[in-house]
Amino acid sequence: MPKYRTHFELDIQDIDRIEASLTQRVGDLSRKVLSATGDSVAGKPDLTGLQNEIQQLRGLLGRIHEQKIWYAPKDYQPRG
Repeated sequence: MPKYRTHFELDIQDIDRIEASLTQRVGDLSRKVLSATGDSVAGKPDLTGLQNEIQQLRGLLGRIHEQKIWYAPKDYQPRG
């Protein structure tokens, strides 16, 4: 059984491209779902596969978002 690599060497631009591509894919799938729901009921395709893929991609985008290190100033700065 093959082992999986646990260390990846991706730079910020690579991650940004991956994130943009995933966002584009979610948008494309969402448009397909919206256009399919506008069709007649008799010709409506099964959308569960598309909706599952959207949910998985959004989960992956969320995990990428949570791994980002956000800048927070050390000194007090008023916000808002």
